[in-house]
Amino acid sequence: MTRLHGEEESGRGELVLAAAVSRTRWVGATVAVACAGSLLLLLTSGLGLVVGYVLGGGEGVSPTEVVGGQLSYLPAVLVVVGVAVLLVGARPRAVPLAWVVVAAVAVLALLGQSLGLPEGVERVSPFAVLPGVPVEPFDPVPGAVELVVVALLVGVGTWAYRRRDLG
Repeated sequence: MTRLHGEEESGRGELVLAAAVSRTRWVGATVAVACAGSLLLLLTSGLGLVVGYVLGGGEGVSPTEVVGGQLSYLPAVLVVVGVAVLLVGARPRAVPLAWVVVAAVAVLALLGQSLGLPEGVERVSPFAVLPGVPVEPFDPVPGAVELVVVALLVGVGTWAYRRRDLG
């Protein structure tokens, strides 16, 4: 999503918008690429885990459960995308904070327990509310709530992008 801001800063955004491309369509296309890329990366990581289990002699692991477990994190990844859309649309000078959000979520997800952080701090991450599939049973409610949050973030970010002066 920060690419959209980069295109705007470099002046190439004006060229895109001078054609028959609306701001909404441009943001929407960028969001679609970010979502598709996120889905592809989660799918690839799930398949990589399956290959690792098979090569490691793992038994009793269902490939569909492993891949499904990775895909169950998509709503949390999209929350981060939504935050980036909101920053690009509403506060373009604050766009570097999108990378701070990515780093914070990664640290909380990967090192939160190891660092002995309080549970309240760990729960800030959008990954914290999702069940750890396949170890925990799948629950669609937290993911659905996160998708509603994503829709709101993207909607407000797109609305703000349409209203602000570019460049």
